[in-house]
Amino acid sequence: MTYADVRNGRGSNLRQMDIGDVLLFIAHLRAWEDGEWLKEHGFYLIGGLRIEQFDTDGEPLRGKDAERFRNNADFIRAKESGYWNDNMFFAGGKYSRRFHRAVPLNRCICDKVLRDAEGQLYDWTKQRGKEIRIIGSYTRTCRAVLDTSIPEQARRLVTLRKWIAEHAGAHGAELLG
Repeated sequence: MTYADVRNGRGSNLRQMDIGDVLLFIAHLRAWEDGEWLKEHGFYLIGGLRIEQFDTDGEPLRGKDAERFRNNADFIRAKESGYWNDNMFFAGGKYSRRFHRAVPLNRCICDKVLRDAEGQLYDWTKQRGKEIRIIGSYTRTCRAVLDTSIPEQARRLVTLRKWIAEHAGAHGAELLG
């Protein structure tokens, strides 16, 4: 499992990642039944990558590093264009995985676990009745959410691990240690 992003804009905070850190992936999903889209939709955690290897220096990947990322779309694009400067590459270890079932992100779990860039609860008054827009707005950029060396944040990680286990099974929760 690999992930790549650019060092500027939305992914700039990824430069702070290190071996053993976890990237969680969020997707906007919509229900599908009998060949038809349903109105039900929302944001879900779909998996994660526990970093085993990374490269954020913007130099071309070579040798075993290049081989590991050979199927990554951003690696292919950089290789074909010769433009590596803004790329960051992350490879996951044995605990990295797609979840067996998507894990819902709703206001309840966001209030228990997630915080904005200033460490505050999400402001749900911005767009009353538009929970999905608020979650999408706050989760649009990459940033470190939980630092387990801080007791309060470590407790939030336990809550998130339980939430993932409840929805995706214990195997999915292993990603978070």
